[in-house]
Amino acid sequence: MEEEEEEIKEIEKKEEEEEIEEEEQKQKEEIEEKIEEKIKEEIKEEKEIEEEEIDEEEEEIEKKIKEEIEEKKLEVEKEIDENELKKEKIIEEIEEEEKRIKEEEIEEEKIKEEIEKEKQIEVKEEEIKEEEEIEEEDEELKEEEKINEEKKEIEEINEEIEEKEDEEKEESVEKDKEIEKKIEEEKNEIEEKEIKEKEERRRRGGDKGGGEEEGRR
Repeated sequence: MEEEEEEIKEIEKKEEEEEIEEEEQKQKEEIEEKIEEKIKEEIKEEKEIEEEEIDEEEEEIEKKIKEEIEEKKLEVEKEIDENELKKEKIIEEIEEEEKRIKEEEIEEEKIKEEIEKEKQIEVKEEEIKEEEEIEEEDEELKEEEKINEEKKEIEEINEEIEEKEDEEKEESVEKDKEIEKKIEEEKNEIEEKEIKEKEERRRRGGDKGGGEEEGRR
């Protein structure tokens, strides 16, 4: 009888232990579920926080990138403006240089033209001078020829006079006087003619000198 009771007790105890174990197991499972749930919740929260942080970081990065792009854009625009100014300045310098070269070429051309004109004037003056010298030489030759001819005429007249004097020696004194008078008149005429010719030559020489002076001017 006692053994049966013992067995019953043993069985009850065992059942009780099993129930306790089951209860413990159940509690354990519930706790684990709660823990797991909590972990999941924490993970979710952490993930959301991380996502928010990532979003913030991305926004910050994007903002920074935009700022850098804007700064770079401004720098590029500034550089472009500076290059444009440099380009305009270089173009202005080139235009100034071209203008200066053109002015120098024009000035050189003017100097060449003036030199050429001076050369032409010198050549022309030389030609005129040579022509005048030739004309003077021709005039002198003509004058010499004329003087020689006049001398020859005078000699011929003198010869004629001498011949007439020889022929008329025997004639009267009055006739001699008339002859002498005629001879004197002829001599005077010849002398007057020579004087006039000399004056004419002198006058021509003066006119020619004036012409030369006017040509030089």
